[in-house]
Amino acid sequence: MPSDHIAIVLANPENYGILAALEQEGIQRKGPRTALESLESYPKPYMSSLYTHPDILDRMWSQLGKGLPADTRGVCWGYPVLVSPSSGLIFCVGVGTFYLLRLDRDEIAMDSKIEMRRQFVAKVGEGWKIGEFRREEVDVCRKLCGISDHHES
Repeated sequence: MPSDHIAIVLANPENYGILAALEQEGIQRKGPRTALESLESYPKPYMSSLYTHPDILDRMWSQLGKGLPADTRGVCWGYPVLVSPSSGLIFCVGVGTFYLLRLDRDEIAMDSKIEMRRQFVAKVGEGWKIGEFRREEVDVCRKLCGISDHHES
């Protein structure tokens, strides 16, 4: 994530809940970190101290991020994220052995089973669910990143 996107991410009010939760978790687990960092800070992200399982990183960056702009990937308070370069909206976060995927507004209204299985999800607030490795999640990521064409995988 280029440094010029950091202000956009921090200014987006839809990110306040996730930013606060990641900051709290990041400081407790990893000590002081920068709110947002580019991948250049992590030359070997799959082997680094992101506290996210390599399978989750692969799911986020190689599968969900496939076909998205390269600058979509970043690190927030030490956790891997996918961020829309145009709006600054954080739409996917890796946390340990699971990932959170932001629901778009239509899905929030329709989804009656927003996952609250993990304490972390409750801290983030409404509009997030635990990723399920479903094929449709790729389309959700593309939509939240502002890419409207249908993508087959």
